[in-house]
Amino acid sequence: MVEEKLKHKDADLLERITNNDYSAFEMLYNRYWELVYNTAYKRLNDSGLCKDIVQDLFLDIWERRNSIQIENFPGYVNKATKYIVYKI
Repeated sequence: MVEEKLKHKDADLLERITNNDYSAFEMLYNRYWELVYNTAYKRLNDSGLCKDIVQDLFLDIWERRNSIQIENFPGYVNKATKYIVYKI
Protein backbone atom coordinates (compact mmCIF):
# COMPACT_ATOMS: atom_id res chain seq x y z
CA MET A 1 0.00 0.00 0.00
CA VAL A 2 2.79 2.44 0.90
CA GLU A 3 4.58 1.60 -2.36
CA GLU A 4 1.40 2.37 -4.32
CA LYS A 5 1.04 5.75 -2.58
CA LEU A 6 4.69 6.58 -3.23
CA LYS A 7 4.34 5.59 -6.87
CA HIS A 8 1.30 7.83 -7.17
CA LYS A 9 3.21 10.70 -5.62
CA ASP A 10 6.09 10.10 -8.04
CA ALA A 11 3.65 10.33 -10.94
CA ASP A 12 2.30 13.61 -9.58
CA LEU A 13 5.81 14.98 -9.18
CA LEU A 14 6.75 13.92 -12.71
CA GLU A 15 3.67 15.66 -14.05
CA ARG A 16 4.63 18.83 -12.18
CA ILE A 17 8.18 18.60 -13.55
CA THR A 18 6.83 18.66 -17.11
CA ASN A 19 5.29 21.99 -16.13
CA ASN A 20 8.73 23.30 -15.09
CA ASP A 21 8.12 22.88 -11.35
CA TYR A 22 11.64 22.85 -9.95
CA SER A 23 10.45 22.13 -6.39
CA ALA A 24 8.89 18.87 -7.64
CA PHE A 25 12.20 18.01 -9.28
CA GLU A 26 14.02 18.65 -6.00
CA MET A 27 11.61 16.33 -4.20
CA LEU A 28 12.31 13.50 -6.65
CA TYR A 29 16.03 14.21 -6.48
CA ASN A 30 16.01 14.10 -2.68
CA ARG A 31 13.97 10.90 -2.73
CA TYR A 32 16.17 9.00 -5.21
CA TRP A 33 19.70 10.39 -5.39
CA GLU A 34 20.93 7.78 -2.89
CA LEU A 35 19.50 4.96 -5.01
CA VAL A 36 21.48 6.22 -8.00
CA TYR A 37 24.63 6.76 -5.94
CA ASN A 38 24.48 3.36 -4.22
CA THR A 39 23.73 1.50 -7.45
CA ALA A 40 26.75 3.09 -9.11
CA TYR A 41 28.99 2.69 -6.06
CA LYS A 42 28.37 -1.08 -5.84
CA ARG A 43 29.92 -1.42 -9.27
CA LEU A 44 32.53 1.36 -9.35
CA ASN A 45 33.67 1.87 -5.75
CA ASP A 46 34.55 5.50 -6.62
CA SER A 47 32.67 8.15 -4.65
CA GLY A 48 33.59 11.07 -6.90
CA LEU A 49 32.57 9.27 -10.06
CA CYS A 50 29.30 8.17 -8.46
CA LYS A 51 28.49 11.76 -7.47
CA ASP A 52 29.10 12.78 -11.09
CA ILE A 53 26.71 10.05 -12.26
CA VAL A 54 24.01 11.31 -9.88
CA GLN A 55 24.47 14.85 -11.17
CA ASP A 56 24.53 13.84 -14.83
CA LEU A 57 21.49 11.58 -14.61
CA PHE A 58 19.29 14.11 -12.82
CA LEU A 59 20.47 16.92 -15.09
CA ASP A 60 19.48 14.81 -18.09
CA ILE A 61 16.04 14.18 -16.58
CA TRP A 62 15.54 17.90 -15.96
CA GLU A 63 16.70 18.87 -19.46
CA ARG A 64 14.38 16.30 -21.08
CA ARG A 65 11.46 16.98 -18.71
CA ASN A 66 9.12 18.00 -21.53
CA SER A 67 9.66 14.87 -23.62
CA ILE A 68 10.62 12.11 -21.19
CA GLN A 69 7.94 9.59 -20.23
CA ILE A 70 8.62 7.62 -17.06
CA GLU A 71 6.12 5.15 -15.61
CA ASN A 72 8.23 3.88 -12.71
CA PHE A 73 10.77 6.46 -11.54
CA PRO A 74 12.88 4.27 -9.20
CA GLY A 75 13.02 1.56 -11.87
CA TYR A 76 13.97 4.13 -14.49
CA VAL A 77 16.83 5.69 -12.50
CA ASN A 78 18.09 2.27 -11.43
CA LYS A 79 18.23 1.01 -15.01
CA ALA A 80 19.67 4.29 -16.32
CA THR A 81 22.40 4.19 -13.66
CA LYS A 82 23.37 0.65 -14.60
CA TYR A 83 23.54 1.68 -18.26
CA ILE A 84 25.77 4.67 -17.44
CA VAL A 85 28.07 2.45 -15.36
CA TYR A 86 28.20 -0.09 -18.19
CA LYS A 87 29.31 2.63 -20.62
CA ILE A 88 32.18 3.71 -18.34
